[in-house]
Amino acid sequence: MTKFLSLLLLLSICTLAHAASMTAASCNESDVNAVINGPTYTAANGDTIIIPAGNCTWTSELTITVGITLTGSGTPNTGTGTMGAGNPTTIINDNGGSSNPIINVSGITTGQTMTLALMTIQPQSSSTNLISPVFVVGNCTSSGCPNFRMTNINFNGWTESGNGTGAAWMLRHDDVFGVADHNSASSGVLAWVSTAIIPGRSRTRSERRITSSTKTIL
Repeated sequence: MTKFLSLLLLLSICTLAHAASMTAASCNESDVNAVINGPTYTAANGDTIIIPAGNCTWTSELTITVGITLTGSGTPNTGTGTMGAGNPTTIINDNGGSSNPIINVSGITTGQTMTLALMTIQPQSSSTNLISPVFVVGNCTSSGCPNFRMTNINFNGWTESGNGTGAAWMLRHDDVFGVADHNSASSGVLAWVSTAIIPGRSRTRSERRITSSTKTIL
């Protein structure tokens, strides 16, 4: 009997330790924030947060401070036989202004992994003045750095001439190890990623430039 109760307790602990999967009520930033930072749910390391299909405009910054998977809906491209983003049905229109990104990941630590997946991120209009839509800043230690993956993101409709020099890079990152795969972007984007041109952080800049005349796939 004692062994049986101990087994039940162990199974209960393991169940509690399993990462959760939560779906936001809609693709609105407020609903997505509610299942990451409360009050509906507070995301923990390893959780998956799903943004349902839809077309939503974000005017404020979504802050993420733990290693989660934030994914939209749709059909992803996978494997070496496919290129570019698949068919995201979650569309986020960036109207967050020229000072803050609409997705800001900060404070993730060694051993944590942040994944951003399966959505279209586009400017509110071709002339909306914006900054890079995604910031990712980790905390490295002597043991290493946190991990970041960006996959099946379609950066659609961005141009430096229309959306401003601050929006010339789709992703700004610092102190993370990572990979970007199966992503697409318009030819008007200067670069995919820029290392450490985060406001308030002084590091040498490096860029992954777009060279195609129409679309570049990473």
